[in-house]
Amino acid sequence: MTYNPRQVRELTTRSELDLVRASHAGAIDRLSARALKANIARVRRLRDKQRDLYRRQRLASRARTGTKQGSRPPSNARTGQKARIFDEALSRFRRRFEALEAAERSKLQKKVLAKRPRGNAGPKPRPAGAGKTSGQAALRQKARSPRMKAIQAHVSSRGRRRQARRDSR
Repeated sequence: MTYNPRQVRELTTRSELDLVRASHAGAIDRLSARALKANIARVRRLRDKQRDLYRRQRLASRARTGTKQGSRPPSNARTGQKARIFDEALSRFRRRFEALEAAERSKLQKKVLAKRPRGNAGPKPRPAGAGKTSGQAALRQKARSPRMKAIQAHVSSRGRRRQARRDSR
């Protein structure tokens, strides 16, 4: 359920209201990817805070009234509404951020395709006897790659865990 601006204004503080307004169509289009990330983090924190508060209030209401649902009408309805408002804003920010990322990916793909040679050039033929040296060069190049450190750490950790399992038997 979407909330109208009047309901949002009644439920939120000024800074929260500005954040929710920034998630609407006109304002969200002007935000950069960095600003979107910051707003996503901020609205997520606010949503989580309101959800936790809603749960705590609901449990306190159960204990106070002795019923499963608590008192009628729910005393924490405003908190639940506020959590839903922030959840809607978060989904709008996420959709916009994903759209920006998709556009950026397509730009990069177009750049890569533009740099490729036209036609069917195929792989260059290797000179005779160069197979062994080029294979060693490829291994050296792979060892210098930035991901190699993480891969090696993963493999060694896996070995340590296996050894610990054998030792504990």
